[in-house]
Amino acid sequence: MPDPVRADLDAHRRGLADEFEQTLAPHARPCVAITSRRVAPHPLRRGLIGRALRRPTSPPVLDVLASKFGGTPYAETPGDWHDHGFLGQIDLAEATAVLPPDHLRLTGILGIAVNREPRGGPTDLVRVRWFPQPAIERAVPAPASADGAWEARLDFRLAWSLPQDDILDALWPLAEPRWFEYERFFPAGYNDDGDGDVHTLLGNGPDEVHGFDDLAAYACLLRLPFDNTAGFHWGSNCVYVIVPRDEIARGDLHRAVAVVANA
Repeated sequence: MPDPVRADLDAHRRGLADEFEQTLAPHARPCVAITSRRVAPHPLRRGLIGRALRRPTSPPVLDVLASKFGGTPYAETPGDWHDHGFLGQIDLAEATAVLPPDHLRLTGILGIAVNREPRGGPTDLVRVRWFPQPAIERAVPAPASADGAWEARLDFRLAWSLPQDDILDALWPLAEPRWFEYERFFPAGYNDDGDGDVHTLLGNGPDEVHGFDDLAAYACLLRLPFDNTAGFHWGSNCVYVIVPRDEIARGDLHRAVAVVANA
């Protein structure tokens, strides 16, 4: 734990910091931290003022199978992203390869797009599609424009996730101060997605989401906060992609759904 946290715990009782770390250890889970980096000197598109000033743009450069935000989406039918703004896609085999050898491995491409005219409530804001066996021979042109402003390559590294909110409240050993009152509570390498432009695959999910009542039956596949590099945000919210627990355990993501929760 960070030094201020350890000092406070041990000030209440010698050795309490070590005990708390041992309590947290079974709740730590490996996950994939996802960060983005721009691949072109100019954005994919400009706003009204940028267009009026004839500011330059850059065309997509990344391969249709690449992990990325923005750019050219992978699709297997022309209607896969109809009326949606393409946000990005993840090569799940590439992403989960950074996890420990005994951890879950996933395959295929997970595509994410923003519904330009949502009508079905909070679960209709973002659409996800899983392509189990993507191949360049199956790829077809998809008439979806990028929702983010920039094309960005995705990088993956091993990270660790701890529970938050009510679950962590129940584990915290002191009445005062609460864990969330520390400027920096989580150890280095844990819960990096709380720091901003870091997304997580297979980390801990939210306690509750907007307009979705069966959350206990689902596991968190992906957490998407804002991304300044790629140029998208959800205001004060995050988008989570969740999958039925029994299905994600066998690598089946056909029923993945995107939901929205407060960040």
